[in-house]
Amino acid sequence: MYEYCYHSPTNKELNLSQTQSGMVISSFWLSSGCMSLFAGWFSDKFGSRKVIVIATFIISLFSFLTRYGWGICCDFSDALYSWIR
Repeated sequence: MYEYCYHSPTNKELNLSQTQSGMVISSFWLSSGCMSLFAGWFSDKFGSRKVIVIATFIISLFSFLTRYGWGICCDFSDALYSWIR
């Protein structure tokens, strides 16, 4: 499994070492496990249907906002640079 991940086209394109690739994969699984605990707790407390609807809305919202991320980052850094200067 690790050899497949290391030799994936994404790792070659980003020039990731085997250690860096492992860190990316590990961070995904760690965050996935932590969020599963919270999702289970919210599901027990508020009901699975509400949690699924709200989670889908949040994921969709952040997916939509992803296209504006670089522009916001650049605007913020320009404003910060102008303020410091």
